[in-house]
Amino acid sequence: MGFCVWQSGKYINLKVRVQTTISTSGVATGLIHINNNLETWDNKLNAAIQGNNPLPDQDWIRFYQLLDDWIVSIEETAEEVGSTQKEDDRAQGIEHRK
Repeated sequence: MGFCVWQSGKYINLKVRVQTTISTSGVATGLIHINNNLETWDNKLNAAIQGNNPLPDQDWIRFYQLLDDWIVSIEETAEEVGSTQKEDDRAQGIEHRK
C-alpha cells in the first residue's frame, strides 16, 4: 500500500511540473509535507525489508494509521494543482476561484 501512496506522490509531482509553476497555491507546501513523510517511512521500511532494523509493532500500527492521512494530503494537494492566485489579488482580499 505504501508503494501506491509513493507512486501517487510522484504523480502529483509530475503533474505539478507539467501544469503549473509552484507558487502561492498551496501545492508546494502540500508536496513538501507529503515528500517529508514518505521519505521518513521509505527509509524505515527499506531498513526493515533489508533486515537491518526490524520495525516494532508500534511503528507498524503508526504506519497504517498514517496511510489515510497521506491519502487525504495527496488528494488535497492534487486539487490545488493548476489553481493559482496572484499575490496582489490575495492581498486585496479578492476571492480565489479555481
